[in-house]
Amino acid sequence: MIDLLYLFSERDNYNKYERFIKENVLTKETKVVFEDLKEWYDSVTTADHVDWAAFATWFRTVKHPMFKEEKLELFQHIFDAVPAHVPDSEVQDKLIESLVAKDYATRIYLVAQDVAEGMKGADEIIAIDELLEDYRTATGDVSGMDKHTSEFDIDTIMDRIVGKGGLQWRLKCMQENVGPIRKGNFIIVGARPDSGKTTFLASEVTHMAAQLEDDQQVLWFNNEEDGEVVKSRILQAATGLTLEDIETDRASAMREYEAALGRPDRIKLFDKATLSVRDIHEALARHNVGLIVFDQLRKVKGFVKESGKSDVLRLELLYNQGREWAKEFAPVITVHQASSAATGVLYPNMDMLHQSQTGIQGEADLIVMIGRSFEVGYEMTRGISIPKNKLPPQLHAPTRNRNMTTQVEIKPEIARFTDPEEV
Repeated sequence: MIDLLYLFSERDNYNKYERFIKENVLTKETKVVFEDLKEWYDSVTTADHVDWAAFATWFRTVKHPMFKEEKLELFQHIFDAVPAHVPDSEVQDKLIESLVAKDYATRIYLVAQDVAEGMKGADEIIAIDELLEDYRTATGDVSGMDKHTSEFDIDTIMDRIVGKGGLQWRLKCMQENVGPIRKGNFIIVGARPDSGKTTFLASEVTHMAAQLEDDQQVLWFNNEEDGEVVKSRILQAATGLTLEDIETDRASAMREYEAALGRPDRIKLFDKATLSVRDIHEALARHNVGLIVFDQLRKVKGFVKESGKSDVLRLELLYNQGREWAKEFAPVITVHQASSAATGVLYPNMDMLHQSQTGIQGEADLIVMIGRSFEVGYEMTRGISIPKNKLPPQLHAPTRNRNMTTQVEIKPEIARFTDPEEV
């Protein structure tokens, strides 16, 4: 209690942390003082910190003149103790985090109790997931903006923006015109159904996976196609083998796969139809991630409460979370359905992304649209267009078409996309 009041002796701390304090985690006396501090800062003083002697006088004579003397003596003891207190230098964030944890633990307990006692239906258990997501958001905010400050260091800037490295694309047209992707990049691949989105992922991701550090992995979150089908495409794309080749000599195919990627578990596939933001947080925390793949992020469960059940706003919040994962862990690539307006269009534009206005497009550093024509002779042709490209430029690179449109070929028999010169 004294630690908390000492913390709130500074106006900046009160403004920074007040929103995290809930009544159910405070003692009766602390709740009274906490509420009075708000009035003290709002209307009684313009000072940046509390003069506890003056506060005690105001508390006794103005705010609570009807309190009994023994009660006032209890509070006076508290007011005398606060300015004399010497707190641990690391106590602030830990104290608030513990109070936030107690608040959410209480709320989760009440939901679980209601379900266990039959007061609420089993479907209400989903509220626990939502509370856990809220808790993670709250604890991530406790330290405020201070932890996000970035030093102005020229070496860090240049290494990040134009430095060597990054993950190279398999398609030469992508590598030459788009350039490598790095941590912090959030990439959307949009296309109509049956245009080759998963094949494109398998083709490019297996090439990038081979470039990771020895202890890094690709985390591939699949909530779209059957997991075994996705894995077969990954196996084909990594080795360049057809299913007939693989079936002829399974052991040899597996050896080729391991040789191509460096280790058999380089790509870790999470196959779950009801993937949630919580599932992804958990997986990312447990692995050394070099690349994150979603097929498809738009179907991940989360942010229903915050969006008021608006699909457009939910997707915007979800894609904002995807960008945060890219910044914290590794580059993110997600596929997204194109709307019916893209049917038969060789070069769809980004306005054709399904259930989006500008929120989804705004989160992306790079948008890759895959189109197809139904004209005779174009069965295996796919159009690649780059309507948005905010990736940093490459130094000493040939002249690039940063918003290119080009035709490539899909080779479903080996789950790869190939450049025109390879056709």
